[in-house]
Amino acid sequence: MKRLLIASNNQAKISDFKKFMADIGYEIVSPAELGLEADIKETGQTFRANAELKARHFFALTGLPTLADDGGIEIDALNGEPGVYSRRWKSRAEGLPEVEMTDEEIIEYTLFRLRKVPNEKRTARLTMTLCFIKPNQEPVFIAESIEGSIADHVIAEYTPGFPFRALFIVKEFAKPYSSLTEKEHAQINHRKIACDQIKKYL
Repeated sequence: MKRLLIASNNQAKISDFKKFMADIGYEIVSPAELGLEADIKETGQTFRANAELKARHFFALTGLPTLADDGGIEIDALNGEPGVYSRRWKSRAEGLPEVEMTDEEIIEYTLFRLRKVPNEKRTARLTMTLCFIKPNQEPVFIAESIEGSIADHVIAEYTPGFPFRALFIVKEFAKPYSSLTEKEHAQINHRKIACDQIKKYL
């Protein structure tokens, strides 16, 4: 069976990709399953640049068709923060040496930064870019996003690795991301929509 490498060590993302790409006739594998170290410096200034960086890195190592993504949340009242810096948000904002935040720290810091922002101005979007690379083909990029807003307190449980889902209200359904039904989730999940589009390039 052909293999498709998912360039990530985020288990929540890998599970998503394995689910969304289950019908393509490929074995979906992660760097860890191939005995590879998945942590690389994400030095890009955009989601697209970071996705391409990861895809090119693991394609060069393995020669396998490789799919990578990078994404996060853009909060309008904070001029698009944290953007590509979700995990390094606090240290960068405060001019400190970069330290990665835990899921819980991200949730706490988001609420702190928005503590004086009224509900009607807490608009945000979950956004991501996929990069797909295979032999003898230029990289393919797909970008998708979900519009919504940030609650003023934790409103839902979240999947580890996706901390913003504890706070994010999906505009289309006016409900927390984590409380969407399976059907609703399939309609708006930006990673699923992007995966569906990328399949024609396999």
